Amino acid sequence: MPYTETFIRDQIRAIPDWEIVKVGFSNVEGGIDHADFAPYSTRVTDLVVRSVLGVHPYLNAYKKVLQDAGAMLLHAHFGPGGIEALPLSRAAGLPLLTTFHGADAALSRSRSPWARSRYPRNLSELFRHSAKLIAVSSHIADALLKNGAPAKKIEVLHTGTKIIPLRDSDDRQGIVFVGRLIDIKGPMELLRAMSLTDKEIRHSTPITIVGDGPLRGALETFARDRHLTVKFTGKVDSGLIPALLRSHSVFCGPSLPAKDGTREGFGMVFIEAALQELACVGYASGGVMEAVEHGTTGLLAPEGDIQTLSEYLVRLTRDEEFSANLGRNGRVRAKAMFNLDVQAENLAAIYQEVAN
Repeated sequence: MPYTETFIRDQIRAIPDWEIVKVGFSNVEGGIDHADFAPYSTRVTDLVVRSVLGVHPYLNAYKKVLQDAGAMLLHAHFGPGGIEALPLSRAAGLPLLTTFHGADAALSRSRSPWARSRYPRNLSELFRHSAKLIAVSSHIADALLKNGAPAKKIEVLHTGTKIIPLRDSDDRQGIVFVGRLIDIKGPMELLRAMSLTDKEIRHSTPITIVGDGPLRGALETFARDRHLTVKFTGKVDSGLIPALLRSHSVFCGPSLPAKDGTREGFGMVFIEAALQELACVGYASGGVMEAVEHGTTGLLAPEGDIQTLSEYLVRLTRDEEFSANLGRNGRVRAKAMFNLDVQAENLAAIYQEVAN
């Protein structure tokens, strides 16, 4: 799995009472977890065959791995993954669960020809065949319903995150963003919002941008031209993120809708920030409204309202008592609602229900 999918790896490790066998297409260099069986290589020829034929060339081999392990069900992540697992589910005679994490629940609205035709048809077949459709937020559950998923099959189950101790920091200040540097994650919205503040605030408020992506060059140029105090870290190991968050006082993740209209599915990074008692700022968009409770754990501006976003950032960086109170509330809420161990137990209960 890519480094951005630590939430899946952590869920796999937390599920109690079940032995998990990981099957996939290929193991890639730099992945965060390796499959027990992944027959394709990463050569271009294999990638082409894989994109056309999927599991079919190795169907018997996949079946044998599952049979030898005594598998009782298949659990796929993301809509495309569920579609790829359909032939294997049928061939092995195993019930299929599919977890939807975001845009995969609503790609029928995409402008791409493939998504307008093939994906919706395959998604409908996945809805019919899956024993359960797991949505990581109510926002995603609503998208599944709008796309024709049977309500009785949908379960809302937050992925959850590890409840870790607070990391002490003697110097908490500034704003931090963590995520891929792409338009829908909103890093440019953060810089634009800060550029609207007065000169003193721009110069005295450090901003840390954690992550990498195609927008990095544009972000660096914008920060330099607007005289913002910004540090770009590039990719950071997930184990170092809590301490990095704790050294700041505000987390900002102003996610925007994608071109096809899909929105952030949930926003686990807001929960990770709340666990380190950071006040959170963003837009009232998609699943972010479930990750952040406006006025209690953070502040959410109307979607795309850059002026209000700017005002919220100024307030939280200047009103330390208010910001700290939101942060404390955020940790209490995260522990109560998004504990990885509790959510993994709930998933194990779904497994048991489906297997029986």
